[in-house]
Amino acid sequence: MSRLETRTCSFRSISACSEAETVEKKSRFICRLVPIDDPFQTEDVLLRIRHDYPGARHYCWACLIRSENGLLERYSDDGEPSGTAGLPILAVLKNSGLQNLMAVVVRYFGGTLLGTGGLVRAYTQTVQLALSQADMVDYIYCRRLRIEIDYNLYGYFEKNLRPYMLIVNDSRFTTSVTIDGWLPVEKQPAFEQEIMEASGGKAVIEYMEQAFMPD
Repeated sequence: MSRLETRTCSFRSISACSEAETVEKKSRFICRLVPIDDPFQTEDVLLRIRHDYPGARHYCWACLIRSENGLLERYSDDGEPSGTAGLPILAVLKNSGLQNLMAVVVRYFGGTLLGTGGLVRAYTQTVQLALSQADMVDYIYCRRLRIEIDYNLYGYFEKNLRPYMLIVNDSRFTTSVTIDGWLPVEKQPAFEQEIMEASGGKAVIEYMEQAFMPD
C-alpha cells in the first residue's frame, strides 16, 4: 500500500544501516534499517535481506521516502495477519520523525502463535530498538546556484554571504569571481536581497537543480 503527504524543507534520516534483534516466545524478530531515496530500491533491499536471512517465515517492511510530490509511504505484512506488521512498522517510522528510510523485520517462527497484540508489540519493539541504535543525519532542501560577482565583493561574500550557503563547491577567479554551491531554499529571499544590495544589483545568480542535501 502507499500514500502521499506534503513536502517540508528539511528532514532527518539515518546515515547508515542499523540492525537489532528481539525474541518473543522463541520467534526471532530481526530489524534492518536502510537509508533509501527511491521506492524502486525497496526490491533490492528485500532481495539482499532474503539472501542474508534465508528461510524466514516473514519479511515485513515499511518505508517513508521524500519525492517531488511529497512523502511516499509503503508497507507490507508479507503474510502476517493484516495490520499486525507493516502498519506497526510504519507507525514507528512516522513517530520517529525520520524519512528516506526503510525498515524490514525478518521473523523466524518459533512455534508459538503470538496473537494480534503480541505481533504488533514484537514488530513495534524491534523497530524501536533498531532506531535507538542508528546514527542520524539532517537533510535540507536546497537549490544549486552559480553566482558571478566583482572581485571587490568577494571579501564581503566570504564574511557575510557564505554563511547562508550549505555547501560551496567551487570558486573560480577570472575577470570576475564565479561561485558554485548549494543554498537552502528557505534562505533564498534573504540571500538574494543582501547580495543585490551589496553589489548594487550587479551580481548574477543562475539557479539550477534542486535536491535534499546532507547538513
